[in-house]
Amino acid sequence: MNVTRRDLFNNTSAKTAVGIHQIREALQAAKNRAKAVNQVHIGAAK
Repeated sequence: MNVTRRDLFNNTSAKTAVGIHQIREALQAAKNRAKAVNQVHIGAAK
C-alpha cells in the first residue's frame, strides 16, 4: 500500500475538522448551560 503525503494530510485535516467541530459543540453546550444557570440564579434573586 503506498500512502502519499496528500492522503495523510487529507486524513489528518478531516480528523482535525471533526475535532474542531466537536469542541465548538461542547463550548456551545457549556455556554447554554451557563446561561440556564444564570437565569435560575436571577430568578431566585428576585
